[in-house]
Parts: sequence; C-alpha cells; structure tokens
Amino acid sequence: MMRSLKKVSIVVLGMGLFLSSNVLAYELTGQDWTYKPNPMGEDWRVCATGMPGSGSQRTKDGAAAWNYSKFTFTFGTDACLSGGVYPKSNDVNQVDFGGGLGAGVLAETTWFFIGKDILECDMRFSNAFSWYTGTGTPSSTQIDWWSVAAHEMGHCLGLGHEPDITNPKPVMYPSIAPGEARRTLTADDIAGRNSIYGTEGGKSGGSVSIHVLDENTRALLNQVKQLAGQGQSFDEVVQTQFSLHTFRRLPIGSDQGGPTAITGGRATLRSPRPGTLISSR
Repeated sequence: MMRSLKKVSIVVLGMGLFLSSNVLAYELTGQDWTYKPNPMGEDWRVCATGMPGSGSQRTKDGAAAWNYSKFTFTFGTDACLSGGVYPKSNDVNQVDFGGGLGAGVLAETTWFFIGKDILECDMRFSNAFSWYTGTGTPSSTQIDWWSVAAHEMGHCLGLGHEPDITNPKPVMYPSIAPGEARRTLTADDIAGRNSIYGTEGGKSGGSVSIHVLDENTRALLNQVKQLAGQGQSFDEVVQTQFSLHTFRRLPIGSDQGGPTAITGGRATLRSPRPGTLISSR
C-alpha cells in the first residue's frame, strides 16, 4: 500500500489585526496514537549532527510540554538512523537538522498513518536560520527552537493549526515572530489534546469524526469539541446538550467516503527574514 503526504504550513504574512476570542476552537488533523496502549508508545530519536547549541535538549523540552498521564513523548539515545534523508518511512521517529525544506521554511513535520492511526513521525529543523536554543528570551533576530519544537510536536500528537484564538495565542497558533517565545500550553492546546486522549482521570479519548447535517454554527461544533475534551463522550454531549440538533457519527478511519489507505501528513513552519510576523496560509 502506498503512503502519501499532507501539508500544513506556516508562512510569512504582513502584520495585521486579529479578533480576540475566548472560545476553544482547536483543530484536529484526524490522525493520532490512540490505538497504542500507552500513547505515543514509541521513542523519538534526535540526530544532533549540525544542530546549534542545545537544540537536542530544547526539542525534548518542547515535546515535554504535551506530556500528561494519558500521553507521553519519549526519547531514546540521540542517534542518526535515517541516513540524513527526510522524510523517510523507516519506522524511526527521527528529528534532524538540515536543508531542502524550501524557501522560508523553519521546520517541518511529516507523519505517516493508516486510516487514523499514526505509524511514524519525522521532523526537520532548517539550517537556514538563526536559532535560539537557550532557556531565556530569544533576541529580535532569532527563532526560538523550544517554541517551534512544541508546535511541531503538537502536529505529531494530532493537532492542526489554530488561527482563531489570539488571547492568549496557543502553541498551535499558526504564527510566531523572531524574538517570541511560546512554550507553555494554553487552555485551547490542552482542550485539543484532551479531546483526543482524554482528561486526567477522565474517560479515554479518541478522535470522533462529526458531520453536522443541519446548518449549525462553528460555535456549536466548538462547544461539542470542548465538552468532549472535558471527558464526556460524543453521545453524552449530543444527548444532554444538543438534543435539538442532528449529528451523525462516522466510522473510525472513515473520511466521509474518502480513501483510508496508508497516507501521511506534513506540517511546515516558515519565516523568510527576521522581524516579520509568521502566519499561516
């Protein structure tokens, strides 16, 4: 069976104004590690060759932001096991440092999956930029490695970009500026993670594909996702909160009739020059 790729990118746009929102509006990629007894369930390996400063440790710090009782990113001994090839489908979750990502790309994450089950994640940080790999505040000309690592790990966990929340901006917000640090999960990031894997001490998670048959608003769907992230099942949310609305549960692994063969996903982070806002297209 063939593996294909998807892309989610962060690109440079002009400075602009965005409306603030307190609604939880996290986005899911549709693939995750819930099939594992103890997700993620596999080690990452960092290929530190050429990485600046403490890039390897900051990668692990970024991953650790997502860890809780129902999901943990783990790392084996640093090693280069993919021969410098990115991405490479070889059952190794490899992080490395190199080129070939295209103009303006800061970092990129590729994930391979069957149906909704992720099989492997690969991640590359670009060697074309000035990186800050410390624990303080990056300068106005440097990109914060820790923040980018946290963002990219969110994609491997199963989260997409969230452009609708701006106060505060979540880790999965599709922009970051040189000199900016965004290393700590917000309520939106946590709700997104919990909607997949479950809450602390709550019911186990699992991505549920929801197809709204009537003309409900985005806010209504966000309420469903928020309540599901708090530990309620899809059926409980619909029955107790939205009995007047019609929903349909899709089979696990389905894509509303689309293909369920081996596929993959890719997320990119871009910044062509210092001092500019990095946002999504």
